[in-house]
This record gives sequence, structure tokens and C-alpha cells, in this order.
Amino acid sequence: MPQCGGTKRDGSRCVAVVDTTSSYCYHHDPTLAEKRRRVAARGGKSAANQEIRTTKDQIRDIIAKVYRGQVDRNDATAIFAGYRVLLDYIRLERAVKVEDELAFELEEIKRERGISS
Repeated sequence: MPQCGGTKRDGSRCVAVVDTTSSYCYHHDPTLAEKRRRVAARGGKSAANQEIRTTKDQIRDIIAKVYRGQVDRNDATAIFAGYRVLLDYIRLERAVKVEDELAFELEEIKRERGISS
């Protein structure tokens, strides 16, 4: 099986096996550089991360209102219970996303090495 023509950061040759249609693995293929850049640029800017920042701001606002006496403590307790449910959902959503990404990467590695699923 052909080996990737790319060079690793330490200067050694990449050991990934590639199929006959390419001389490079996903990480070294110059035609995929823009795709890799876009994927890397998404880190920290996802809708989920924005949702977490917004939720944190809302929680801080409720805490401040409770402190100032503008929101009843019992109401705040119920609101925070709802936020705990959201937190559980966010954790589940992230776990599913990570699992999907790992499955995709595993399939890419299998493809690069010529291993059928």
C-alpha cells in the first residue's frame, strides 16, 4: 500500500497509508488545506458555545436579581432547576457530537489504510 508523501512536524515521513487516488493523507493533502483550516477555525465559535455564554449571562443576571430582591428565591430555585436540565442536555449533545466526529475520523483512517468497514 502506498504511504503518505507528507512530512510530520518532527521532520519524519508520515506513515499513513493512502489509497491509489492520492499521494497524501487527509492531514497532508494540499488540496484539503482550506477544509482543514475551516474546521480548525470553528473551534470555540460554535452555536453551542454561544448558547453556553448566553446561559451564563442569564444565570448571573438571575443571581444579581435575587441578591437585589427583584426575584424571589423560590422562583430562582425553579429557574436554576431548568438550567440544570439544559446543562444535562448540553452534555449529551456534546457527547454525541464528539462520538460522531470520532466515527468520521475513524472511517477516514480506515479509508486511508485500505481497511473496509
